[in-house]
Amino acid sequence: MTTATKTPVKIKSSNTITISNHIPETAEHSDDLWIVYATDKSMSGWGGASNGRSKCGWVCRPSQVDALLERIEGRSEMIYVSCSRLKDFRPRSCVHFSYDWAGDDSTLTK
Repeated sequence: MTTATKTPVKIKSSNTITISNHIPETAEHSDDLWIVYATDKSMSGWGGASNGRSKCGWVCRPSQVDALLERIEGRSEMIYVSCSRLKDFRPRSCVHFSYDWAGDDSTLTK
């Protein structure tokens, strides 16, 4: 588990409520970060996403993408699972987007 200071990740978005969780400061400025994201069908249509889709994402290192994709695709509440380089990613077709750091030792990638 990392003990580095955490800072917000900035994801460019328009007309979307974005919940900016945190990743370790040591990873924040890396050009090699990826995001695995999906539509969360259990969270869509109510609360912060009452007028549409809720999507979520996990920021990770390139070596974690395949394992994270497999893990998220296996979750019944997640649909339309995909990935992108973080620096190119813009949430689309959603009213709520939440993301977090998958972690260097995340159980999501094991």
